[in-house]
Amino acid sequence: MRRGIVASPLGRGMVASLLVLAGWLGASSLGATSPTCSLSGEHLMSWPTGNPVWEFCWLQPTDSSGSNGSGLEIRNVYYNGHLVMKRGHIPILNVLYEPRGCGCFRDWLFSEVRFDADNVISPGYAEPDTPPLTVCDTGGSGGDVGSFTGVAAEKTLPDKLVMTTQLEAGWYRYTMKWRFYLDGRIEPVMGFAAVDSSCIAFTHRHHAYWRFDFDIDGPANAVVQEMHRPVLSHNPGPPNSPTTITTEVMHDNTNGELSWMITNSSTGRGYSIIPGSEVALPPDTFAVGDVWFLKYHADEIDDAGNPGPSCAIHFDPYLNGETLADDVVMWYRTGWLHLGDELDDCDMVGPLLSPVGDWSP
Repeated sequence: MRRGIVASPLGRGMVASLLVLAGWLGASSLGATSPTCSLSGEHLMSWPTGNPVWEFCWLQPTDSSGSNGSGLEIRNVYYNGHLVMKRGHIPILNVLYEPRGCGCFRDWLFSEVRFDADNVISPGYAEPDTPPLTVCDTGGSGGDVGSFTGVAAEKTLPDKLVMTTQLEAGWYRYTMKWRFYLDGRIEPVMGFAAVDSSCIAFTHRHHAYWRFDFDIDGPANAVVQEMHRPVLSHNPGPPNSPTTITTEVMHDNTNGELSWMITNSSTGRGYSIIPGSEVALPPDTFAVGDVWFLKYHADEIDDAGNPGPSCAIHFDPYLNGETLADDVVMWYRTGWLHLGDELDDCDMVGPLLSPVGDWSP
């Protein structure tokens, strides 16, 4: 029987307050070269091994925070000794079928499923010598592959670290990756797939909501800007003059023409957020929006305490005009349309996060 939260405004779990404590504990905001991974389930990642440019704590999906888990979760992310992000994860996942399909679901991201990865270092962790294979690589029509469950970290690539996990929610298969590049870019991506089920005969829309708790050089002095740029194929034109966002807001990016930047006004370091190909699936009354900028609150890890219509996202109670300068959280929607009877379609989609300013050691 499918486990999940179906189309009922009452079928949502309560926020687990003990899990909202981020890895900010034990890590200073400036000058630190390494985070302290002291919370239950946290593991330290340093890459490259000999002279790391990336260091952060990570959690397996089984240990991730949120009412329904949040996949491969990263915390206390440092690039060249500078703090980038307090936490990054996907606490909300929903699916909507076309009329006469299977309705809607709130899915979960704590249930790991097997995939193919060699060089298993310890239970739940591998450092594969060859690229891992998930259903996204082999196609859901063949079912699950491999025997490994957990997180696979590709550490021998010359230009990037890639961390991969695969999760299940009923018949769905979700492949989640974090790519950390030597030049400071971060590419979080999500792949939406499935194994055979009667519901797969119906067209449906997947949506995943990334939560990026940027704390660039600390939570204070945050400046949020929005840029409007013309989209020309895969080569976007230069941005127009940016607009500064000072209070909480939700924005649509229907034409894929918006990008954003979060900067520390004191240090000048920041990150731009550039949308990926998921803009082909525009927001609607179910997906609601594309981007939310909210002031950080420890109990706003997901929208579990906010009953909304059906399985739709519901951040309205959080949008109460608070200022963003003290501590900002960005929610970013990514998604994909799956046609009925298509088991082997799995497009990896997500934004590109690029460094701005001087991030040298």
